[in-house]
Amino acid sequence: MAPKRRCVLGTVQSDSHTWNLVYIGLVLEEQGFEVFNLGCCTTPLEISSAVLRTQAELVVISTINGHGGAQGLELIGQLRSDLGSRIPPCVIGGRLTTREEEDGAAARALEGAGFAMAFAGEGAVEALRAYVGRPGAERLAAFA
Repeated sequence: MAPKRRCVLGTVQSDSHTWNLVYIGLVLEEQGFEVFNLGCCTTPLEISSAVLRTQAELVVISTINGHGGAQGLELIGQLRSDLGSRIPPCVIGGRLTTREEEDGAAARALEGAGFAMAFAGEGAVEALRAYVGRPGAERLAAFA
């Protein structure tokens, strides 16, 4: 049996929601990942440390409180600074802003800052599945 791909799962620092992490963790496990769920209110240092400790091939940030857009920008900047060339692909999704009509602009800003993908709205979970699914697995293999 091939070793499982490793994923670090967390939130932005102000997000105290946890059920989304349980659900996304299960989705990722279905896709063949070993998930290291860091829980809610995750700091950039916790995420960077977990990536190095687990040799994660993916970072998934789930956000429900509407501050993912703003705090996600801070988070990706810190991860890029902390991890440099060792940063795996990072994705973020959920409720990126407090105003749904602003999610598209927030997603573009997050991707421009370094997130591989930013998912929002009703199709966010399916978009995550498609991103990490078997057909796109070569995207992650380059970071193994």
